Amino acid sequence: MTVPRLSTRSAIVSASIPELPEELAANWRASRCFLEDVHVVDRRHLVCTFFVDHASAITTAHVPTRVTKYVDDKSHAPYRAKHLKLATLRHYREHYQNLEGTWDPMEGRCKSTSSFEELLKRHNAPSTPLGAHHATAVVTYETENTSLIYCTSLARSAVFRHEHWQEACHIVDVPRFAVLLGAEFARQCDHERHAALTGLDLFCATAVQCSGLDSAVHVHHGPVVYDDAAAEVILGRVPHHSRALATHFFKRRAFKDQQEYRFVLYGVGGRPLRDEFYLRITPDLRCVFERTY
Repeated sequence: MTVPRLSTRSAIVSASIPELPEELAANWRASRCFLEDVHVVDRRHLVCTFFVDHASAITTAHVPTRVTKYVDDKSHAPYRAKHLKLATLRHYREHYQNLEGTWDPMEGRCKSTSSFEELLKRHNAPSTPLGAHHATAVVTYETENTSLIYCTSLARSAVFRHEHWQEACHIVDVPRFAVLLGAEFARQCDHERHAALTGLDLFCATAVQCSGLDSAVHVHHGPVVYDDAAAEVILGRVPHHSRALATHFFKRRAFKDQQEYRFVLYGVGGRPLRDEFYLRITPDLRCVFERTY
């Protein structure tokens, strides 16, 4: 990794990383992740931004020019509020389950029904017990709460306005917002440290250590896919180490009118201390928001 020399401590500057090993690059492609940008923040933090799209092949051409943030209270509108709320999938499952038509109680959960024999093959079992093809297995996969999300929508206010929403504003530069979101999260959030052992975690943790940086934050952003067979897609196509991330970008078809676009923040080598985090809105962040009505 190349970390540029900085003339000021308060800076977000572009960095570069060496060519990725083919195995790691293949895992990213299978996970529908496109490495968009890499920045160093205040000479202390590495911020990597990724575009994610499980509905199509990944290219930067699919990144939208703007998305919309809807709020249920005008005082929470980002152009006037003091904080942005980030939360885990568990928080949304538990605290918004009574808002019918808005939040999915299956957030971060996938159910797959298949034969026991197929299940064993999927997990590379060395042998199949006699009679396994006669048994049916129902597997529920639930994402651990290692990431915080910020929810927006691809829908424009003139087309979509849920009865709970009182106000809306645009994010007018999605890639820049992803970088600023990661930068402020790195500056403001303390992480519970634990060892990063495999795959992308190991790669980034090693790069951070060798570069003398304090932490690394990944910001994954992309559209939500509405599919009742999400479990078959995730368990059948997505590499094991990326499945927790993938569940952030799937919902059931009943919620397709939301046209949701999400930003998922993950601190390499750490996890959120709580299910809610209120990120202080800095002047740079506020400038990315544009009021719509």
